[in-house]
Amino acid sequence: MLYILQKKPQYLTLTLETLKRLRLKHGFRYRNRTIETQEAAWEIAYEVVLQHLKTRQSARYRITYAHSIARMTAKSFISRNQVATLTRELDLVGVAARTGRTHRQRARYRVKGPNRVWSVDGHNKLKDFGFEIYRIIDGYSRFIINIYIGLGTR
Repeated sequence: MLYILQKKPQYLTLTLETLKRLRLKHGFRYRNRTIETQEAAWEIAYEVVLQHLKTRQSARYRITYAHSIARMTAKSFISRNQVATLTRELDLVGVAARTGRTHRQRARYRVKGPNRVWSVDGHNKLKDFGFEIYRIIDGYSRFIINIYIGLGTR
């Protein structure tokens, strides 16, 4: 959080201690340490999950998206496990529909012989630093035929 905020000019002097103080002042907590806060978090999570299920806002989405929505909606910390447990309890039909899609198998990739299919791929993770990486792979043997690493333009 501090790393992202310090990218903005108005937060360059923000320290970790100041961020922690502001976070606690406004009630942004990472954990629910006491039993009371844990029970309150379960109640808030129940309300948020139920509200989103009633509006069908997160009915098609998996747990990652549902958890993101729940954390944005709630004013306290809600764990991923809480959202998953409550979703499984409250939306049996939706969970069954979504889990049916998880066991797909890819089609077999078959090439009749060497040098019949070459796959060219580029790697863009280092493009911001001025590097270009491309490679050519033989589809039959999966060997790298050629690789190019060069300096790109920014």
